[in-house]
Amino acid sequence: MGAVLLPKILVAAAVVAAFGLAADPGKAGIIGPTNDWKPLLEGAKELGISQESLNMILDSGFEMRCKSNEPGTDSVLNAWHINGRFWTNAHAFFDDDDRPKSGECSLTSYRSLVSKADLNDRRNTIDIDPRSVRLATITPKNSDPRLDVSTFETLQHPETDGMTVKPPPASFGKGSVVILVSRRPHFMQRSENDLEPIVQVAVIKYVSGAEVGRPRAMMTDADGFETNSGGMLFLFVRSGPDSVALMPLAIHRGHKGEVDYRPWDINTNSSLHILLDRDFFEIPKIDFATVGQQ
Repeated sequence: MGAVLLPKILVAAAVVAAFGLAADPGKAGIIGPTNDWKPLLEGAKELGISQESLNMILDSGFEMRCKSNEPGTDSVLNAWHINGRFWTNAHAFFDDDDRPKSGECSLTSYRSLVSKADLNDRRNTIDIDPRSVRLATITPKNSDPRLDVSTFETLQHPETDGMTVKPPPASFGKGSVVILVSRRPHFMQRSENDLEPIVQVAVIKYVSGAEVGRPRAMMTDADGFETNSGGMLFLFVRSGPDSVALMPLAIHRGHKGEVDYRPWDINTNSSLHILLDRDFFEIPKIDFATVGQQ
């Protein structure tokens, strides 16, 4: 989900090398029509991201494809292997009118996308188990965006255990520098093999207050492309002389005009993300298998 809004320029390398948890938001502000997305490997090198953090992204990030009810309109987004399960937006399992899809979805790891593996070879994909899907809402396109959360397991065992998410540090907040990592949208692919995921620097503009039973929402100045749903927002948690470590912070949900979280000019870049707090992991309680029976 989300709209393609005005892009911004990449944070200067000197700024990135010097930051801790926060930086001057103006350093990463919107200053012109320059597309600052970078291929993941190139961007990680420029930002000084540690090999350990890069491996965490490659082993935990997946491109997810789900069959739609209408031919030629299959959905493509991101999913992440976190704390032993897979997580993405609930709208992955619904068409635009909130009709449930078949539940037939498959995953391709970021590592396979980077290596340009043959995606027609079924050995490079894993299938989700539709019986394992849990949702936080059955109307993800028309509900509180903080409920656009789902989790599932796979029919084949993934090669790695994924990443472990810890509670975010209390010091993060407005002005903190983050990166958004996502699959590469089709319109950014220069060839059929140009599948390497992408990365963009952003700044947190707003964090909502706590509310019982709802994860907190965040807004950043990242781009909100439609097929970036389920992208992962990472927080820079340590700045060392040679490398920077990352912490998974929030799942990208996108941006729609009717969203209420508008603490700044709606005409600027704005993306909504769902914080990976305790409520995020506890809210998916609806069995997808029962949705069509309701």
